[in-house]
Amino acid sequence: LAVDVGRQRAGVGRRLLDVGIQRAASDGVGVYLETSNPTNLAFYDAAGFRQVGIVRVPEAPPVWLLWLPPQR
Repeated sequence: LAVDVGRQRAGVGRRLLDVGIQRAASDGVGVYLETSNPTNLAFYDAAGFRQVGIVRVPEAPPVWLLWLPPQR
């Protein structure tokens, strides 16, 4: 998920994310994602995602593993 810099902070990313969450909910499944940008963590946290792990590899940025359980 990425939003053009000129459109960021206008709710576009959240609307796109919500479509994916709704689709997963209709299928009865959770949503898993990864991010290597720590500034994204608050965005995903606000959408209900929880950190379930972090991958650290030498000479690479950390990658946060996030999970949103199935929604009803």
